[in-house]
Amino acid sequence: MELNKNLLEQKANFCNSRNTEMSDEEFAILLITFPAFRVANADNDFDEDERDLMANLLYNFLREIYGEELNEEQYENMIIAYLEDFLWTNEHAEWKNKLIDGLKVLCKDIEGLDETVKGMMKEMAEVSDGVSQEETDMIVAISDSL
Repeated sequence: MELNKNLLEQKANFCNSRNTEMSDEEFAILLITFPAFRVANADNDFDEDERDLMANLLYNFLREIYGEELNEEQYENMIIAYLEDFLWTNEHAEWKNKLIDGLKVLCKDIEGLDETVKGMMKEMAEVSDGVSQEETDMIVAISDSL
């Protein structure tokens, strides 16, 4: 996957802020799955069911890229790193909008991606005890921005 110039710059800034490295594909996964995390954390309770679904979503995307190149422990470590990145955004609010803005750009480049993201957000909201008002509000806000 080739990221456009704006996304490459955003990836460099994010990696610099997080003192980490990631491939273009890994950054795209971050952008694509970030809204599901925002929904999961909308009520400030990222519970076990939401964490498990988030890990499953990340695993599926990573498997698409790496297949059998990585072992299960390497996949687990990557998933933990993504979850840490997501939680880090809670303390660095400016990145919440930056990542959604990056996703908007990616959605323009990949047909149907916005619908995939909306589906993941709905699935995330439904995974635990019903859909809360906070989750609904987050889904609407992100969907409207895409």
